[in-house]
Amino acid sequence: MTLSWKAKLNGKTYCAPACGGGCTKVAYDKAVRDADALVARMRGTGWRPFVFENLGWHYRAISGPVQVYPSSNGDGRFWVMIGGNPKNNPGGLSMWTPDRIPHFKDPNRAVRVALLEVERVMADLNETLAAARKAAGISAISSSVKRRAA
Repeated sequence: MTLSWKAKLNGKTYCAPACGGGCTKVAYDKAVRDADALVARMRGTGWRPFVFENLGWHYRAISGPVQVYPSSNGDGRFWVMIGGNPKNNPGGLSMWTPDRIPHFKDPNRAVRVALLEVERVMADLNETLAAARKAAGISAISSSVKRRAA
């Protein structure tokens, strides 16, 4: 028998049978409010709230590949994960989660710092790619070659 991941309301409990964490409706309602409040703070476009259950109710704000999470210790700070391409791999592996994830009071600052780190990594990768092309005597690889090689 497969347990359902759809939350069910049973008195004060609002929890999926597969979770079994005894999640409450009060906690769910708070996560929804907190997610909406986070989205309202975000600059840019396309931000939407995302509330999920994992031995309790949690939330994040998502826009494309950018996900903003509240700190797990409830200190009012936020951290960012930048993931797969939203057009072809929205749930893909994270492209940026630093070893020591920085947390910030301002979720928009957390996004800016994460984007600066992605830009730094991309610059390093572009330098590596240019050096590898030079070593291989290849100026560029056409998109048709990229598809065949994959």
